Amino acid sequence: MNRSSRIALIAAVLAVSYPAIAWLFGLSVAHQWEARERQAIAETPTIAVVKRDYHRGIYTSTQETTYRLRGILKRWVSTDAEFTVRTTFHHGPFPQLRSVAPATADTELILPPQLQKALDAVFAGKPALTAHTRVKWAGGSVTNIHSPAFSSRQVSHLTVSSGGLDGHIETGSEIGDTTTVLALPSLRLSGARGSLSLAGVKLESRTKPYLPELAVGDFNTTVDSVTLESDKSGKAAARHVSLSGHTLAHGEFVDVDVKIAADSLEALRNSATALVYEIRFEHLHGPSLIAFNQAMRAAQSGGKPDPVKVQAAFRTDGYGILVHEPVIEVPSFGFETPDGGAQLTIKAAAPGLTRAELEGAPAALRMALVKHAQVNADLRIDTGLLDKLIDSSGKADALTAQLQGLQRQGYLALEGQALAAHLSYRDGRLRVNDLPFPPRPPAPAR
Repeated sequence: MNRSSRIALIAAVLAVSYPAIAWLFGLSVAHQWEARERQAIAETPTIAVVKRDYHRGIYTSTQETTYRLRGILKRWVSTDAEFTVRTTFHHGPFPQLRSVAPATADTELILPPQLQKALDAVFAGKPALTAHTRVKWAGGSVTNIHSPAFSSRQVSHLTVSSGGLDGHIETGSEIGDTTTVLALPSLRLSGARGSLSLAGVKLESRTKPYLPELAVGDFNTTVDSVTLESDKSGKAAARHVSLSGHTLAHGEFVDVDVKIAADSLEALRNSATALVYEIRFEHLHGPSLIAFNQAMRAAQSGGKPDPVKVQAAFRTDGYGILVHEPVIEVPSFGFETPDGGAQLTIKAAAPGLTRAELEGAPAALRMALVKHAQVNADLRIDTGLLDKLIDSSGKADALTAQLQGLQRQGYLALEGQALAAHLSYRDGRLRVNDLPFPPRPPAPAR
C-alpha cells in the first residue's frame, strides 16, 4: 500500500469513528463539569439548584441549570430570586473545527424577564455576561469571561456606568486548583442620595487543594480609587486600596493572614495616610475548620440561619478549633495623619484550654478563659494626634489629668514624640509596662 493509500485509509477510519469519539469526549466532559458544579454549590449556602436539564448530542450538548438565591442574597434582591445558566458544549477532539481540545463550552446567563428587560436596555441588547471555556487534555479548563462596557444607563432607581469586566480563570485537574484574574476598569453607581465610584479594580488569586473542601493559596484585590459621596455625610475617598490574603498549610493545620491597606483616606474633613490593618490566624485545625464550615452551611440550608444549628456548630466543631490552641494576632494596625500617627499590635492565645472546660457552666467557662488566656499588646500614639483627639472630646482637662497621672505612675512611657504602653495578660493578671494594673492601693501607714 503506497503512502497516498495509507493516508486515505486513515482519513476514512477517522471519518467513520469521529462521531463516536466526539460523543465519548462529550460524555467525559459532562461528568467533569457536573462534579465541579456540585462541589461549588455544596460550598455556597446562598444558592441552590432548582433543576438541571441536559440535552446530549453527538457533536454538541446543552445544559440548562436553574438556581435559586437563598438567605441574605434573596433578601437583597427585590425581583424573582431565580436565574438560569445555559452552557453549550462543543465536543472534541476538534470542537467546531476551531481548536484541538476535549471540548469547548459557551456559557450565558438567563435572568427573569423583568430583570432581563432592564439589562437589555443597559447593554443595548448584548449579553450582560458571557464565558468561553476550553477544556484541557490533562483535566481542568481555561475560561475567559466578558461583560461589555456601558455608560449612564438607568437601572431601577440608580444610574449606572461601567468600563466592562474581563476575566481569566484556569483550573487544574483537581477541584480547588484555580488561578483567577479579574479586571474592572471603572464602575459608578449614582442615586438621589449619593454615589459610589470605583476605578482600576483588579483581583488575582491562586489556590491549591489541601484537604477536602479546604484550599490554600493567595489572593490580592487592588482598587486605584474609591469615592463615596452622600448628601448627609459629604465625600469620602480612598486611594490605592488593597485587600490581600495568604493561607499556608502545615500538617493538619493552616495559617491565615489577611491584610487591608490604603495609601490615603479622606473622610469627614479628616485625612490619613499609610493605613493598614492586618489580622493573622495561626495553627487552625484543618479538619475541625472543615467540619465547622459544613455545619454552618447546614445551619443556613433553609434560607436563613437556624439559631439552634448555629449554636450547635460553635459548641461542637467551633470548640474543636479552640482546643487545638489557635493563635490570633494583629501584627499591624495603624495610620498617619498631619498631626501624627498611631500603631497597635495584639497577640492572643489560650493554650491548654480543654473541651470539658468549654462545655462547662458559664461561670466555669469564664474561669477557664481567665486561667488560660495569654494576651500581649503594644500601643503607640504620637502626642500631636493625642492632643487633637483630647481637644475634640469636650473633656480635655479631665482626660489630660488622667493621662498625666498614668504617665507619672509609669503606665505610659514617653518615647520621643509619642506615648507608648505595653500590655500583657497572663494567669488572670493584667500588667502595663510591667506594672500591675489597676494600680495597687498604697500600704496603710503604721
